[in-house]
Parts: sequence; C-alpha cells; structure tokens
Amino acid sequence: MKQKRVGKLKLSSQFTIAQWSIGIVSLLVSGVFGLAYFDAVSNFEKFNKTLAITVSAEVANQVSYILKERQRQVTLFAQDHTSLLSNLVLKPEDEIARAKVERELKRVFPTFFSFTITNVKGKPYFVDFDGIVGDVCIQDIQSFSNTGNHIARIHPNSQQYHYDVIAEWKNQNDTASLLMISFAADEIASLLKSIEPPGHELILISNSELPVIEITKHGARNKVFREDYRLNKEELLRILGQHNIEQSSWQAADLERIGYFRDHRLGVLLRLSILLIGFLFVIGVSLYFLRREERKLKLADAALHKALDELGIILDNVIDGIISIDSHDTVLSFNKAAENIFQFKSHEVIGKHVNILIPKLYHGELDSYLEDHRNNVPHVIEIGHEVAGRRKDGTTFPVDLAISRSLVKDNMLLIGIVRDITERKQAQDEILRLNASLEERVLLRTDLLTKEIAERKHAEAELLRFKNVLDNTLDMIFMFEPESLRFVYVNQGALLSMGYSREELLVMTPCQIKPLLPEPEFRQFIAPLIKGELPSLHFETMQRGKDGTDIPVDVFLQLVTQSDGSQLFVAIVRDVTEKN
Repeated sequence: MKQKRVGKLKLSSQFTIAQWSIGIVSLLVSGVFGLAYFDAVSNFEKFNKTLAITVSAEVANQVSYILKERQRQVTLFAQDHTSLLSNLVLKPEDEIARAKVERELKRVFPTFFSFTITNVKGKPYFVDFDGIVGDVCIQDIQSFSNTGNHIARIHPNSQQYHYDVIAEWKNQNDTASLLMISFAADEIASLLKSIEPPGHELILISNSELPVIEITKHGARNKVFREDYRLNKEELLRILGQHNIEQSSWQAADLERIGYFRDHRLGVLLRLSILLIGFLFVIGVSLYFLRREERKLKLADAALHKALDELGIILDNVIDGIISIDSHDTVLSFNKAAENIFQFKSHEVIGKHVNILIPKLYHGELDSYLEDHRNNVPHVIEIGHEVAGRRKDGTTFPVDLAISRSLVKDNMLLIGIVRDITERKQAQDEILRLNASLEERVLLRTDLLTKEIAERKHAEAELLRFKNVLDNTLDMIFMFEPESLRFVYVNQGALLSMGYSREELLVMTPCQIKPLLPEPEFRQFIAPLIKGELPSLHFETMQRGKDGTDIPVDVFLQLVTQSDGSQLFVAIVRDVTEKN
C-alpha cells in the first residue's frame, strides 16, 4: 500500500494539554486559598484591634463616670450628715457615734469598706486600731489636703484591696474636715466583665513605665493568682488598645486573650485546608480519569491504524480510485487506482490539499460541495456527480465522483470514489457522429435505450437503497414542493418523532408543524434558496408534534434540482432536546 498515515489522530496530546491546564488551575486555586487565608487573618486582627480601641475608650469613660459619681455622692453624704460626723469628731472614742456613722454609710453605700475623718492637714481624729486605714490611704489624704485633687488607685490591705474617695466638709463650727470612704473594686470589676468582648481581656493597669495590674473582671489585683502583678513582655505585646482614665492613676487596657488570634488563624487554616484538600481530591480524580481515557484512546488509535493497514490492502486492488480527506481537506490516503487515474504518486498527494487534483477554475465549487457533505447526516452518499479532474501534467479530464462521510472519534473523514469517464464521454461523442446514418442512429438508439433501461434500473435500485438509508436514520427528513409547500416525502424518523402517520403528513406543510414560522414568514425565510442566493440554510427552531408537544430541533435545509429540472426542498431535522 503506497500511502502514509499523515492523518494520524493526535487525541492523546489534547489530554496532555488538559492535564497541564488542570495543574496550572490547581496552582492558581492554591494561590487564591493562600490569599484568602492572609486576607481573613488580617481582617480579623484588624477588626479586633479597632474593637479594642473602642472598648478601652468606653471603659475609660465608664470608670471615670463611676469615680466622679462616687465623689459627688461622698460630698453629698458629708453635707447631709454634718451633725452625725461632727459628733464623731468631738467624741472620737464614742463607739456608738462611730457605729451610727457606719450604719448610715452602709445604707447609702452598701459596698463601702471603711472610712476615716481627718483635719484639713490629713491628721485622723481617731486612731485606727484595726489597721484598716493604711499608710497609702494616709498619703492620699495628705495629697488631697495639699493639692485639693485626689487620684484614685488600688490600696493594698490585709483585709481587702480597695480604692478611696475623699471629700471636704465643714462641721457645725464651720471648721473644714476631710471624709475618706474606701470602696471595694467589685463595681468596676462587674463593669469590665459586662463589657469584655469574646477573645479579649479587659483590665485596669497603672499609668506607669512598668504597668501594674490594678483591677480585672474578677476584682482587685489580689484576686489574680500570681507573684508579680507587673505586666510582662508577652502581656504588653497582647495590648490591643488602652486609654487613660480621668481622676485616677489607671489606664483601661484591652488585651488579646491568650491564643485568640492563633486559634482563629488555625481555624481559618483548617477550613481552607479542608476546602483545598477537597479541591485537590477532585483534581486528582479528574487526572486519573483523563489518564485512563488517554490510554483507551491510544489503544483505539492503534486499532484504527491497524484496520487502515488492512483496508489499504483491499483498496489498492479495486478498480476505482479511492481518496480520503480530513476536516481540513487534506489528503489522508490515495490508492493505486487513484495513482493511475491522476498520474500522481501517493507520496506526492498525501498531506496536501485535495485541490491539487482539481482544475483551479473549480476550486470554489469543490470546497462548497465538500462543505455540504460535512453538514449532512451520517452516511449520505451522492452517486454519479461529474466533476473535472486534473492530472499531474496539468491536463483535465471528466471523472465520476461519489462521496461518503464517516466520523472517527469526532474526526470527520470524507471518502471519495472516483472513476475516469473519459472513454465514456468519447463513446458518447462517437455515437453523435454516427447519427448521420439512419441505420446507425437506430442501432445507437436501441443501444442507448438498453443502457438507459439498465441505468434506470440501477437508479431505481440506488433510490430504493437511498430511501432505506433515509428511513433508518434517527434524524427526521422532510421533502416538500417549493410552490405548495406540501410534503412529498417523510422518513420513518419523522413519523416516530412527530407522532403523525405518513398519510397525515403528506397533506400538511412545514408551517403546520413549526409554530414559530407562519407561512408568509416561512416563504420569506426560504426565498434566498429559491433565488439561488444561498446554497443552504442551517437554523434552530421549535417543531410541534401531533400531541401538541414542542420539540427544539436543528434544521439543515437545501433546495435540490432533480434530473427532470423540477426542484424539491430537502430538510434534515435533528431533535436537540438533550443538547438544550
């Protein structure tokens, strides 16, 4: 066999490209997951830092309000209980007077811890034998006496850590004195606990170079179990926001709860990892199936070429020339008979455009003719189409061409069977010359009639075979007259798809089964075919069956001229319901 496999299908390379594409997409998706991770973490931390600044400012305002309100309440208490306080100043050893003051304090301030009264210089009027009023309290009283301002802070005490509120008052003799009341930090602790956002720790710290814990949501610092109340480096790094508190030595600080950001990062990473693993699993499965299909296609490709080799032996021993071309009109095979007809060797034709075998004048006609076959239904064969061929030396000659179409793994192949009809044409010319003699004309007529009968029988046989092919195709085929639009032929596929009988359809027109194309619009639509402006029409529309169901269809419509000069429309209709 003198033909090369230049038309070898390169399907496996397509899968290689697909695998590379999947790999690149996987990398891109992994990059997107990475960016999503960093974006989620960054936004989360940014949000919490902004929240910490807002919350710490609110805590500072609330605590400042509590201190101011305490100051106002202590001042009002001193003014309202001047007589009671004056009696205690006059009789500091009077336990009854002291008890009365404590009872009133508990009524007004249920959470107060202790109290003392001093002169304006900060000297107490009575001795604190229990040691409740410590040195730090005395220092605050003396500072208030000197400056008139009091800065709240936590006072260590063996009984309870507390903070003091100091107010100046005048006794009945108009002598100025100072009243100091000590309060537990529970109220402020409750405030911290109620405001503290999830994942945060709200505390009050001293406003100093080395901040000391003053109050937490559990209470004063002595309720925090640790040896050193100074903030360590790790705690300082966890501060997200802090604000100074007026009338105190405190700052409201909002700290990240230990591991809060880390846990969120791990959570985001875990969720994204699960998604990424799922994606990579899908990619892995896809690659597996792609490779499996690639192996199948390689085996099929090998089987195909083996079959082509076997077929080539047969093709080289037939009388007619057989030529196969691909979807780009490139010659794939060229048998021995074709070599004898066109005087080309197979290697001179294979891999080149089929136009090399046709005179340049007919190139456009051949391209249109081949395209019509590609758009037709599978296995359509046209017999007896006469075209002009071109030999290697440039001479032209008439050939009879029949074309069939075949799909091989989604690759469209056209197979042409050619026969040199030069001798037949010469014989016809000779018959015309012999017509000068009556006897020869009679003999010639008889011969022609015999041939015509044989050819008609052959044509009828071919027509019957062609009808059988049409009736067995799954597509719907309709033929109708250009003038009346009435159907003259419908195949079995049309009867099955539409639900009509053949007798019913043969008295109908296309407009009666196409609800979207009334007759005036339909006639205007097919006018370019009748005028010869277009070789064919290819469109999609809806076709209505006998039961009223609308079916989406793909329609290929041609106007065919018959041998007697009459014309018929041929419509090849395909149900595209599954495609939609």
